[in-house]
Amino acid sequence: YVESDIIWDVMEKASKKCILVAAAGNDSLSNTEGAAQNAKDVYPAAYPFVIGVMAEDKNGLVTSWSNYDAEPHSMIEYEMSAPGLDILSTSVGKKYAYMSGTSMAAPMVSAAAAILYASVDKDNTDDPLKYVVGQLTQAGTQSSVKTNVDGRTIRYKSLNIADALDTEPQVKVEIGNIRFKDASGNGMFRDEYTFYGGGKKQLYCGFVVDNAWSRAGDVAVKVSSADGAVQVNGGVIHIGKMDACSKRDLGFGDEGDKNGAISLTFDTETNRSYTFLLTFEISGKMDGKEEVVSQKTVSKTITVHVKEAETKNDAAPQMHTGPAALSSPTRPNITA
Repeated sequence: YVESDIIWDVMEKASKKCILVAAAGNDSLSNTEGAAQNAKDVYPAAYPFVIGVMAEDKNGLVTSWSNYDAEPHSMIEYEMSAPGLDILSTSVGKKYAYMSGTSMAAPMVSAAAAILYASVDKDNTDDPLKYVVGQLTQAGTQSSVKTNVDGRTIRYKSLNIADALDTEPQVKVEIGNIRFKDASGNGMFRDEYTFYGGGKKQLYCGFVVDNAWSRAGDVAVKVSSADGAVQVNGGVIHIGKMDACSKRDLGFGDEGDKNGAISLTFDTETNRSYTFLLTFEISGKMDGKEEVVSQKTVSKTITVHVKEAETKNDAAPQMHTGPAALSSPTRPNITA
């Protein structure tokens, strides 16, 4: 659970020449971009260039003890699940034993990656390593299920070597980790926020664009609201080409725009609450096959409360974040 810039750099370089697979851990914890109170990221599984593997049982349910990805298509990601409960394995004393854990699940993905890599026509495949990662984490329809602490049901790709071998690569662009920031107070939130003092308000919006499979072109995101009271500024973002299995954080991190990708403005009155429905439409074409298009629409509802301005000793109004507040997502620092 400790991040290191040194390990990041070493493994990022390694990912250019090999496929990295790691266990997600066994402490029932979500990744931090899911904003759960007890969230922690497990390294190296959480790195975007490592396949993080969760454990599932024979019924396709993510085990209760497996760490899990609460915010798919974010920058901190466990990509898939594999069998990890009661797995027959070698043991000490020249014996066999049934064991459980994400450390049982990860080697299955590693073995599947080796089989798939051996089958690739490397001379005619643009990037064999990313091809294997995309096929393992995206091909087929088999999935595992996790019911999150907030009641949401999340589905993850389950390991299926037959699907990975037989499915043609596709383009798959997704939106994830949608969050907002108060333009005046810098408070961040996902779903709910409190302003103090009425008048015109502005929110910045950021999100992650995840090209989860094959290389894509003409990637674009359109953000809109059917509510005429909300003005969406810069609502169409043209990204263009994206490499296979790559992500872009259009948020508030060190490498992103400090004001996110777009902004929202609306008028408010004190002692009122406002609920807005936003629509995020993402599209992209498969590089080299312009007729193959990926389109996905995601809806996001946010609620803002407006209360009387709080003052202390005649000072300026104090800004407060709502109950879903969170810190700015940035690359973790080295921990001594």
